[in-house]
Amino acid sequence: MGCIVAVLAAVVPRVLVLLGWYNDQAAWNASFGSPVWLLLGFLFVPWTTFFFALFAPSGFGGLSIAVLLVALVVDVGTWGGGVLGSRKQVSSYRG
Repeated sequence: MGCIVAVLAAVVPRVLVLLGWYNDQAAWNASFGSPVWLLLGFLFVPWTTFFFALFAPSGFGGLSIAVLLVALVVDVGTWGGGVLGSRKQVSSYRG
């Protein structure tokens, strides 16, 4: 069950980014200015990329900035979660 959740957590934001870009390419390209930023966001911080493109046309207020920060924490947490999950298997871990 845990593997299914991990796979869905990795796939769902990227599918949302692809669907959003496919439906309105001009708005997504205008939000990021360069396709390189969109590609890097798709690969490394997909939740942040999705919410940035969602909020960029209407501007950023207090709630949208808070949602972006939460999305960034979730994206960074997915990278750090593997380190914390395997810390007892590493020989240099002193716990």
